[in-house]
Amino acid sequence: MSSPFKLIAVLVAAGFCVPAAFAADAVTSASIVPAAQKTQEGALLEGTKTLAAKGGDRLPDNVDAVTSASVVPVQYRQTDWKPSGFTDAKDKKRALFILDDPRHESVTYDLCVTAMKFFEEKGFEVELRDLIANKFNPLITTREEFYHAKDGFGKTPADVLTEQAYVKKADHIIFVQPNWQDTDPMFTKGYKLRVFSKGFSYDDGPKGRVGLLPGKTFYTIMNAG
Repeated sequence: MSSPFKLIAVLVAAGFCVPAAFAADAVTSASIVPAAQKTQEGALLEGTKTLAAKGGDRLPDNVDAVTSASVVPVQYRQTDWKPSGFTDAKDKKRALFILDDPRHESVTYDLCVTAMKFFEEKGFEVELRDLIANKFNPLITTREEFYHAKDGFGKTPADVLTEQAYVKKADHIIFVQPNWQDTDPMFTKGYKLRVFSKGFSYDDGPKGRVGLLPGKTFYTIMNAG
């Protein structure tokens, strides 16, 4: 067979293969709804079945037994321990913990307490800022708040001044948070944007951005599935 005929044969064979490619739903790794679950109204959502299996929209009595979020067994929880806080002592190193988790039975909280105990045992002063328990406002809702956080313009809000005072005193700043959808939870994100504002944590220099918190270290304690 001459070369042109070989080319035609290959193209015809490829054409017969095309319809098969559009049946990839049977083998694709991308999520699809099986044909058997489809109705005239549309696809039956997996979430609908899962919610029904868990008793509808009611929070289970023993949520610890079924939650996908990590929790600590009751007998091992450290919910009663509190750090001593910062003082005005001149010769102390200080660690500031910034917690973003409403559940004190969580692995996140347990990791926070374990780390705080460790720092205190090593002679550090330890302060805990429990953002949700303290009702910290993470939202930027006005033009003035936006331009203060972004550019350092205007008066620093009173609640931000309070948090900045803790940051100034701290040698080590440790954020403690769960990993939700591969990003900071809302209170952590809002804290970073509002508290570490321009003019407080950084500013413009002759060669670009200049940090204004020299000597401090920043860490994150995060548990993820």
